[in-house]
Parts: sequence; structure tokens; C-alpha cells
Amino acid sequence: MAEIFVSHSKSDVDLKNFFATVFSTTKVKAIWEEYEKIINPELITSEKIKNDIKRSNAIFIILSQNVQN
Repeated sequence: MAEIFVSHSKSDVDLKNFFATVFSTTKVKAIWEEYEKIINPELITSEKIKNDIKRSNAIFIILSQNVQN
């Protein structure tokens, strides 16, 4: 099964749900990471992110207005 690392804002619920629905019709497994956690080392470690990216076949970054803000 292919894995895709997806970075998104916790505020982008609609976009996350859209992609989750699309992925559910395929054999793709999404690895979701909220941008807000990535920029806060107390919530998630860089080692975990690095390992998630290494085992992924692709990386999606949802660059919404929420991330820019």
C-alpha cells in the first residue's frame, strides 16, 4: 500500500475530509500531520516527521490561507 505524508492546518477540516474521502477509494494510506504540531516541538518530534516522510511514497502539503496566517 502506498503512503502519502500530508501536512495541513488543523483548521482545514473540509480539505482534510475531501482528501480522506478520495484516499478511501484507493489503496493509498494518508499520514496526516497538522502544521501547528510540526512548528511546535512539544507536540511532535522532528524524528517522527522524518520517519513518516521517509516511509511515504509522496508528500502533499496543503498550503491554505490557514497555513499562511
